Amino acid sequence: MHANCAAGEPLVAQAVRRCYAKQVDTVRQLLGDDEAVRRWFGAGMLDNVVAVLGLADIDEPWAHVLTAR
Repeated sequence: MHANCAAGEPLVAQAVRRCYAKQVDTVRQLLGDDEAVRRWFGAGMLDNVVAVLGLADIDEPWAHVLTAR
């Protein structure tokens, strides 16, 4: 997440793009299609938000939606 936030720096952006390219290739090989790749990364991004904000400990309707509770 820190690297994504620092992607305004060209060298960091290049490194992050290379890393994502490798990840996408690996996930595509494992899951087979682009839609599955997008779902995988989307779920991972949501998991990051849930973890960073500590939503598992928040007893609010909006937090329950994001944590599937």
